[in-house]
Amino acid sequence: GSSLIEHSMIYSMKLNQTHRRVSRLPKITAKLLCSIFFSGPKIVLNNNKYWNTFEDSIKLLCSSKNSTLQQIGLQLLESLLQGRKITLEENKSKDVVHLALSILPTADASGPCRTLSFQAYGSLLGSDWLKYTDEKQIGCMDHHLCMILSHCSGPGRTTSVRSAACKAVGDICSNCFLVENQNEGVSLD
Repeated sequence: GSSLIEHSMIYSMKLNQTHRRVSRLPKITAKLLCSIFFSGPKIVLNNNKYWNTFEDSIKLLCSSKNSTLQQIGLQLLESLLQGRKITLEENKSKDVVHLALSILPTADASGPCRTLSFQAYGSLLGSDWLKYTDEKQIGCMDHHLCMILSHCSGPGRTTSVRSAACKAVGDICSNCFLVENQNEGVSLD
């Protein structure tokens, strides 16, 4: 089971080692990796070698001039974040949050990339937002939240971008309140 998943992931991620190979990344490989990261985030998060390969691949894909490759990178990141959210895996949280916040959308990103970015923001754990908002990072978090809010309305925003931004705000609020209520012993039931 997990050995097959690990070998599939290693094979798939080795395809991403050079930019030349990344540009020919088959869609089936991206879908396979998304499934692996979603269903088994611990494989990447509990192994430094896999984490480093994942991080390098995401940075390479998301820094590409090709919008399709950027979208693949964002899909892979979101899959890991979603899997991490479902399993409540907190290993490497600081590294995951740093990676996510360092690559999530730029002002010139395409509409599909912004949509995927907002979906990824919504996949961050509430503890990510609360733990990493110390005095040095609060400006960074405020910047990200303001940027998300600015996409919730206004001219020139596509429906999918507005929808994803609004959902991200709801997810972030829900996740943060859930963590605060758990810390205070309050049940949401």
